[in-house]
Parts: sequence; structure tokens; C-alpha cells
Amino acid sequence: MILQARQTLNALVKKITGEKMVAFMTQRITLFTEGADIPCLKWSELNQFITFMIGGTCDARGVRQWAKAGRKVKKGAKAFYIYVPMIYLPPKAEKAENETTDDKAGANEKEGEKAEPKGVKKPLGFRLMPVFRVEDTKGAPLDYEIKAKELKVEDLPLIEVAKSLGVHVKAGPTKARGAAGSYATRFKTITMNTANKQVFLHELSHAVDFALPNRKADYAFGEVVAELSAAFLGSLYGVPVDIPSTREYIEYWAKNSGEHHPGHVAFKVTQALSRVEEIYRFIETKRKKTRSKAKKQPALVSAGKPKARLFNSAAGEDEIAARVIPKHKGDWDYPPAA
Repeated sequence: MILQARQTLNALVKKITGEKMVAFMTQRITLFTEGADIPCLKWSELNQFITFMIGGTCDARGVRQWAKAGRKVKKGAKAFYIYVPMIYLPPKAEKAENETTDDKAGANEKEGEKAEPKGVKKPLGFRLMPVFRVEDTKGAPLDYEIKAKELKVEDLPLIEVAKSLGVHVKAGPTKARGAAGSYATRFKTITMNTANKQVFLHELSHAVDFALPNRKADYAFGEVVAELSAAFLGSLYGVPVDIPSTREYIEYWAKNSGEHHPGHVAFKVTQALSRVEEIYRFIETKRKKTRSKAKKQPALVSAGKPKARLFNSAAGEDEIAARVIPKHKGDWDYPPAA
């Protein structure tokens, strides 16, 4: 690691692990989905799992729900199915009058209580209901789609590294409610629910961590690595870094480590340093290769002929613009700051 990078990392560690911290202005991360009504985020855990893993989407609804939102399902689109409970609703039963009355003291709550209604709701089982992905609908733009236009994918720091890994970057809701970003390892997709660049560096660090060998299976450790890496990369490449939020995030995962002996934040940061250095070296190698290829590309074509395409990367052409402490684990989700 070059001297300048090493000095930056050392200074960053001191800021994060020091008991007396400099007062920084905490950034407010604005989520694209803030205030948006996304029904599937209120579904059961099973139905959310079906939506995200089988449907491959973060927003799915029934035909009527889409119609209410001003959208129609595209012709030929295929539905996937969620489980909806069937409940037996009995006719209203008259409540049994079972209160004893004391002429002197009024109603005596200890001796007389209201009887339960005779009719009780009974579960009858489940039925399958078809729902469709937002990607398979058309019509009026959704609230979060309008806000997502704030995200300019090409302007994100180190976007060329994401492309070189074949990682797709898009804007939209994440599968964890309130999360600012996520990296889906199965689909190699970073979903950004904010335009905050530190969040992107966090998710990119996850992607690089998965691309490198010898990755630890401990979820909490992976979060510490990604957060420290994001703060380090931001400090190196001129991206504003929210140090207090970074410390709070690392503290949370240090306490909720899968290991038997959760450590102090300083101990967890020390453990993560070597992996952060590996991520940095990998990124620098990718950047050098990208710059080298760009220099070798022909600058111009002879007059009268159409200009040559300098880049013919399918991954690049497919790019679209389409931290609060975590309450639960997602698919490498980055929760937003309060």
C-alpha cells in the first residue's frame, strides 16, 4: 500500500476508534422510498422472501393494486404467487351479559367480567394470489422512480470498478425496509435507494469482498469491513465521509458479531484492516487496467466513416439510473442514517 493511502487509513482508524471524537456534521441521507407506499414491504417474511428471491424484485403488487397506482401489467408478463390467508368471519354474536352489580359500590370488576363473543375468527388455510413485478408494468411513474432520477450512475465514484466486475447498478427500493442500499450477490446488483456516494462505496466494497478469495462467512464482520472500506475509499477519493455514523454502524455490528466474544469497536476495526487493504489493492489494480485500456483505444477514425465505439462493454451499456442501525439482516443491505 502506498504511503499516502497508509497515512489516510491510519488517520481514519484513529477518528473512528478514538474515545474523544471531533464534532462532525452528520449527513442526512434522503431515501428515494421515503414516504412511498410499497405494499410488499408490509407482507409476511415468507411473502417478502418469495418476492425478492423468486420474483427478483423489490416491488410487486396485484393487478388491482397496480391499477390503483396508475399502472398496467405488460402483455405477456408472467406472475409469481404469494400466500394469502383465508379467514372465516362468523356472524356477530351477542355478548353475554355477565356483569354483577353492587348497589353500593357500582360494578364489581373482580366478581363479574364480560363474556367472550360466541363467534371467533378461524383460519381456514391459504390461497395463492398472483402478483406482478414493477419491471413488468407500465404507466404513471411511481414516487420513488421520480426521486431516483437524482442518482446519476455514471457520476458515482469508482463506477468503472463496478462495471469491470460485471456488477449492475440501479436506483430503487431495497428489500430491507428503510435501507439506503443493498448488494444482491445472487444477481450481482447494487440497488441504490439514495444518491449518497458513501452508501455506494459501502455496497461496492461488499461486491469486491465477494470477488476476492478467503472471504469470512461472518455476516457482521463483512459489514464492518464494508463500512470501514467505504470510509477509507471516500477519504482517498474526495467523497464526504460521515465519521460519527460510520463509528455507530461499526459499533452495532461489533456488538452483534456472530462470534462468541463480540469485541470493542477498536478491536473489530483492527481485525478488518487487512481485508480493507486487500479491497483497496484490488480496486487500484482495476483502475490502472481501465486507464491503460482507455489509452490504447483509437481516438479518431478516418473522415467520412462513422466514429468507432470506444467502449463496447455490454455491462456498461446496461447501466441505468433507474444509514439508522439495522433491525434485521438483508442481502448485504446498508441501512440509512437517522
